[in-house]
Amino acid sequence: MSRHSKNNTALGHFTAYEKSITNYGTQKQRLGRDSMRNFDACCLCLQRALIPVCCLKGHLFCKECIYSNLLNQKQNFLKEEITYKKQEKSFQIEEELSKNRLKEEELLKFEETQNKFFYTDKTSEKFKKNKDYKQSEEEKQDEEERKRYNDEQRKKLQRDPNSKELPSFWVPTETPESKQTVLKEPKNQQCKCTGGDEEHPISIKKLVSINFTESKLKNVETNVKDYICPSCVKTFINGMDIVVTKTCGHTLCKKCSDKFVKRFKKCFVCDVKVKEKGLIDLVCEGTGFSVKGKAEAEKYGLPFQ
Repeated sequence: MSRHSKNNTALGHFTAYEKSITNYGTQKQRLGRDSMRNFDACCLCLQRALIPVCCLKGHLFCKECIYSNLLNQKQNFLKEEITYKKQEKSFQIEEELSKNRLKEEELLKFEETQNKFFYTDKTSEKFKKNKDYKQSEEEKQDEEERKRYNDEQRKKLQRDPNSKELPSFWVPTETPESKQTVLKEPKNQQCKCTGGDEEHPISIKKLVSINFTESKLKNVETNVKDYICPSCVKTFINGMDIVVTKTCGHTLCKKCSDKFVKRFKKCFVCDVKVKEKGLIDLVCEGTGFSVKGKAEAEKYGLPFQ
């Protein structure tokens, strides 16, 4: 084989490295440990949770952060309802005004047509003799145009503002008017948890307060006491599966909870009765390795066809 056939450009397809250089289409990149949240960090402020609380799906929050978040969501729901009611009132007022205008125009036309036939004897004789007694063609055309205009306005009133069918906008009579964005009626307004990939409904009553057991000595690097499992005394890390009890909020590793809590149906720390459904798995984002917590960032790009 010749030397040119061994070059990198002689391949009939792109390698993975060449494809990443081109920035063509969707780009994917694996995330490391630095871009992952700690197991004891709040999902909202991303700092170590003060007065930790978790939802039923295992997302951990600071008590203050989640309360303020839920309050903001409820305030936004109230704002949406108020704006929607204002919009409905404005639409009703516009409809009434347009209907009243059309009625006034019809009455004016009727009065004009009726007044033409009420003449005195002298004027009637003059008009009878006059050739222009009948309506001219121009007046007839004006009346026809007025009728068309009224019919078009009636159609606009009957037309649904939320309809997706576009009129023939290039015709001057069918040109769309500049209007405000029509808001939809707010439905199913529930406060949602945004800690994970998928949102789910959440409420203050269903939050579980967590009681971590701290180590006796402080960590040298962080100068903060680490959280440990009360049975095996192992420090919690992102690679471990941590379980929380609903009733008392004590935390254990997965192995110890299977040995003691599920077997005896009691909390290992305070001996409170615990059901199988009363255990919550804390959500940990992982360590960055392929075994535990695979995280990948994706950027969508539309390739030219």
